[in-house]
Amino acid sequence: MIVQGRSDRLIGWLCRVLGALAVLAAPMPVLAANEVPIAVERFDATITDADVPALLRGAFDGALRAQSPAAVTPRPGHTTWYRLRPLAEWVSPEAPVLVISQANDMVVRVYQSPDSPGAQYSIYRADNTRGYSRRVLLVPLDHGWKANSPVYLRVDASTAVAHAFWVTDRESAHVAEVVQARSDVVWPLVQLAFLLAALVTVRTLPDRASLLYMGLCASIALATAYKSGLGFEYWPLSSMAALGIRANVAAALVTAACALALARELLDLGRRAPWLSRGFAGGSVLLLACALMAALPLPGTPVVMLGATLVLAALWSLWMAGAWCAWQRQRNAGLFVLAWTPAVLLFTVRVAQIVAQVPSPRSFGLLQSITFACASLGMLAVLARRSLNLALPRAGDVALRERDVLTGTLSRSAGFAHLRAAFIHARSQRQELSLLTCDLAPELRARASASGRSELDACLCEVAAVLREAVPRGEVLARCYDDQLVALLPRRGAAQAQAIAQDLAARIAHVPVQLGGVTLATALAVGTATLDDGMRTPDELLSRAVADGEAAHAQRRRAAMPERPGA
Repeated sequence: MIVQGRSDRLIGWLCRVLGALAVLAAPMPVLAANEVPIAVERFDATITDADVPALLRGAFDGALRAQSPAAVTPRPGHTTWYRLRPLAEWVSPEAPVLVISQANDMVVRVYQSPDSPGAQYSIYRADNTRGYSRRVLLVPLDHGWKANSPVYLRVDASTAVAHAFWVTDRESAHVAEVVQARSDVVWPLVQLAFLLAALVTVRTLPDRASLLYMGLCASIALATAYKSGLGFEYWPLSSMAALGIRANVAAALVTAACALALARELLDLGRRAPWLSRGFAGGSVLLLACALMAALPLPGTPVVMLGATLVLAALWSLWMAGAWCAWQRQRNAGLFVLAWTPAVLLFTVRVAQIVAQVPSPRSFGLLQSITFACASLGMLAVLARRSLNLALPRAGDVALRERDVLTGTLSRSAGFAHLRAAFIHARSQRQELSLLTCDLAPELRARASASGRSELDACLCEVAAVLREAVPRGEVLARCYDDQLVALLPRRGAAQAQAIAQDLAARIAHVPVQLGGVTLATALAVGTATLDDGMRTPDELLSRAVADGEAAHAQRRRAAMPERPGA
């Protein structure tokens, strides 16, 4: 199929671009010309606001414990105090700045002297400080900073993320910020690129699964932007700056809700596992409710823990559902599992790090963004294959312009195109779809051929004319085979289809045309079929309608035969 070939090539190129971006966006070490080594020490004692003056005078220095400047990990949900001292003299004519990486979950108050009131810094633009940045937090220090005048930091963090502390000049700090900003910008743009690729690749835009995929890409892009701090910089995303890390949690919950809803569609759980489909539907509603709860003025750490737990449970649920469908040999289920496996595993490790308060490697955030980008790409491939197997026809296509010259109905190719389109739409939107067929009875087909083609053609024209009168205006009529006419009845159930079939039979009974000496009403087999969860292809719907017509015709023949004596 030409369209599917183009789709596969597009997805292949997206894979290559994703790999190239993963290499280009990897943070490279920045060699700061004026970087000075520092000693970071943490206070193990409990320090209240009333103890701050005594702390700045050195009253708590006995409770210090050395920390690695490359992996400073505050306790989540608690206030942690640190003391910073330079291990070498600052000789640069430029003023030093303290650089804190991955500061998207913390608020820092800095005291540089015993008489200092303290200045607050964060990336949330809540304090309007000049130290505002994306993910790299810049704290200006005094030019004459020496070991005998340490800097004290009060850190309030929501998660156990490892932060790197170093001191350099402002120009070098901005270089480091640009390196970090490269990956911060790339991954939201990758998700938006996948969303645009869906517009090109997936032709069934009204389809529920396509809309859910777009929601998945948009929510992942939003979560990535807030995780990196980029989302707090630009309006309207900056309007959620007061939420801090909870904005990332809310976006992650929306991502999980979209993933569960998309799994219901792509894995066809409504037919294979109705109980699991209902569970996923309830889980999506629960996740969206918790996303709204994240916007409430609640303590940050419980919200983060609850959100991470729910997202983890949702990811593992959809992964196990995909594995079960793959074991049932469902088409594309293996690709579904392969796409989500890296994201599920890395997110599990991330939640374990938060619970155990284990420092997270500095490159872990980048890897997590890459895995969710791979999951989006895998979902795009699954969605494209699912949609392109039974592609919707477009207005103006050649197939839709083809008409049967004899009956004036759509030709076989155009009729099957409409049948596939209606089948996909009804399955995706959970709507009813019925099919009505008018077929020449098998035992009368040979007699009709012997009578001549002209007589048969005249009968087909009469049947087509009566069918137009019986079927509601605007429905699709097609001649699928030489002696078979089909009417599509979307949004109509079995009872409505049967009523239309009875009306058609009543109208045919009054047509005086005969076929091989047999009246037209006797020569036709009229059958109906309605879409149910057991049908996987449009051909099954058509075959069931034909079988229903043959069974009804056979029953009518048996009823018309005279009973034998003694029977």
